[in-house]
Amino acid sequence: MLVCPNCRRENPEEAQFCTVCGRSLSPDVSGQERPVRREERPESFDIPAPTPPSPLPGIITLGAFAVAIGVLGIWLALRPNPCEGKFTSDRFPYCVAIPEGWRESAQEIGGATADAYRPQTEGAVVLVVAEEVDSGTNTEAYAEVYRDNQEQGGLFPGPARHIDIGGSNGVVWEITGTTEEGTSVRQRQLTVVRDGMGWVITFAGASDGYREHRELFDGMLHSWAWK
Repeated sequence: MLVCPNCRRENPEEAQFCTVCGRSLSPDVSGQERPVRREERPESFDIPAPTPPSPLPGIITLGAFAVAIGVLGIWLALRPNPCEGKFTSDRFPYCVAIPEGWRESAQEIGGATADAYRPQTEGAVVLVVAEEVDSGTNTEAYAEVYRDNQEQGGLFPGPARHIDIGGSNGVVWEITGTTEEGTSVRQRQLTVVRDGMGWVITFAGASDGYREHRELFDGMLHSWAWK
């Protein structure tokens, strides 16, 4: 007798299929599991295309840059000219208001050409000269060297103090001396280092009328502007 491996019912020896459930009784099939159909896997996947970046941030950046350039241009166009109505030097980058009745000229000082300003009545002079200085030289160091040179030349510079000139920090002091003719002369010396250049601005005048001329010199310093 053959026992069906599926329903366990007995079948005749010559039977090829179970008379009850119809299962094959062949030895090579009975031990195998019925195949299970599986879904076919796709050979490829649909990958969505990446979303392009939004151009909005770039547009905003360019717009802000354009606005900034426009504002800067308007500011440059509308800002007051600090040298308007003043004398502008051809030798050095500055401008200044010259006192009424004074004239501008040039004067040689130690091999350098200085701007010179004098009243028509003489008795006073303002000299302006500038030179390149070593990198790292500041106003205080430049003033100290200049004062040392004056002392070595037999002069006696007075106490130094700081002063504003055109928005830059300067050092100023006074000197009293006597000319070869015996005339008592007073000087006001100012030094400043700016943009790699050392400036020396000197006011010299006879003791008579010194105060009046010095007030005019102080007015020149207040009107000073850099180019």
